Amino acid sequence: KRKNSSNQQTSEERYQVIFRGFKENNFSTKLFFPIYMLRIGIPMIIAVVTEKIPLLNTILQVIFGIGVLAFILVQKPLTKKINQIQLTLFVTIISLMNLAMFLLAVLAHFEKQNYKLSIILGDLVILGNDFINILALVFMVIKLHFKIKQIRELTKKKIVQGNQIIGLWIQLLFVPLQQANM
Repeated sequence: KRKNSSNQQTSEERYQVIFRGFKENNFSTKLFFPIYMLRIGIPMIIAVVTEKIPLLNTILQVIFGIGVLAFILVQKPLTKKINQIQLTLFVTIISLMNLAMFLLAVLAHFEKQNYKLSIILGDLVILGNDFINILALVFMVIKLHFKIKQIRELTKKKIVQGNQIIGLWIQLLFVPLQQANM
């Protein structure tokens, strides 16, 4: 909604001050959410369909992951820099983990026994999973800090009052749900 003639925000806008997330309303931005949701679902479909062909599975996972990462880097669909950084890091880590899985599948497919390399690649996948979880916690703390600071500024300047203040504080409960790109 837009500001009304008396230059005051509508009640809906006051509650969106903190959580508005997408850039301008253009075609590529409209594509972002479906692509983002497919980023979660398509790898699962690929894994199920190519279960018996690990090399094809990992090739498709790597291609899809790099495609999503390229889209995110080129389009930069999120308005808040912190969200863009978190999403980029998350997708980059997933792509690196998929690349490690691809290399493991190549070794297995061509029956190249390289125990040391296999251990290193497996460790990279495990570390990637750990890092994603740590990253979610770190970004949650950062976002909570900025959101609390923003709420305090809004209430101090009396931009929001009464029940609207309560609504803003309640919105903080959803920050943990928004982490890990879910």
